[in-house]
Amino acid sequence: MPKQSSQQNTRHQAGNMLSYPFQEQAGITYIKSISKKLFSVHRNARMYYP
Repeated sequence: MPKQSSQQNTRHQAGNMLSYPFQEQAGITYIKSISKKLFSVHRNARMYYP
């Protein structure tokens, strides 16, 4: 039983290593969209509270 779970874990780690660049790219676009939203909110706040 433990052997099987460790085998699955190794396979899972390999999958993570393969998908890491894609995850990184998605994280970058996610951060960009978040900062864009924050920036627009900030601009609106400046408009309302000079």
